[in-house]
Parts: sequence; structure tokens; C-alpha cells
Amino acid sequence: MRQADTFNRTIFELRLPWPDACLSPNARGHWAVKERNRQAAIQTGRSFALKGGAMKMHIPEQTNLGMLARLHPPDKRRRDLDNMHATLKYYLDGVFKALGVDDSCLQRVTLQWDTVVDAGCVDLEIYNFAPSSG
Repeated sequence: MRQADTFNRTIFELRLPWPDACLSPNARGHWAVKERNRQAAIQTGRSFALKGGAMKMHIPEQTNLGMLARLHPPDKRRRDLDNMHATLKYYLDGVFKALGVDDSCLQRVTLQWDTVVDAGCVDLEIYNFAPSSG
């Protein structure tokens, strides 16, 4: 019988703006424009995390982390969850850069659709995560 995974306290919470469609892996366009958009998204994630108190955090380098992303879309259009994960990548790179942690520490990532809100947003919760043994 497998033991349940252990969830500890939340380390960091943050609200990010809804990601631009140009960050989608399915987006078409010139590589230079896409690269500018990627860099801007990394900077956005970093600046939102810093404003949210990321500099005050001290997360040991080998900490196992979990992340819950509650997706609040701007409208009721159908979206692909896998594509949303890829679209969030550059925001997450910036957030983890601000936290001073390599995102390879993520052991569990959960994406969850939530209510529609004007302009859309993504609520992130990063927490300690201890996977079960066995």
C-alpha cells in the first residue's frame, strides 16, 4: 500500500496576469518577436515575484517543491491545459529566478481551471512537497 504524499506549508503565493497568447507553443510569428515576448514574460514573472516578497524568502537549494496554478481565464473559450502549462513556462522561469531556486526542484505541478475573471489571472501557490516512498 502506498502512503499518501506529504504536503507541508505554503512557501509562496502570487497572482500573475493572464499569459499572452504569443507565449503559446502554437503561436506563429517571427523568432525575434517571440524571443522578445519570452524575455518580457520572464521579467514579468520575476518582477511580480519580487513585489510579492520573493527576496525575503530563503528556500534551501535541495528542497522538494510542489506548485498549484489556479487558472482564471478571461473568458469562457475552451483552452488546452497542456498548452497552458507550456505558455506559463516563461513566467515560472522568472518567478523561480526571483526566488533563487532552480525550477528542477518542482516534484509536483498541478494546473486547475477556476472561475472566469476580467482580464484573467493565474494564482500560484508554491509549497514544500515530500513525495511518498515506495
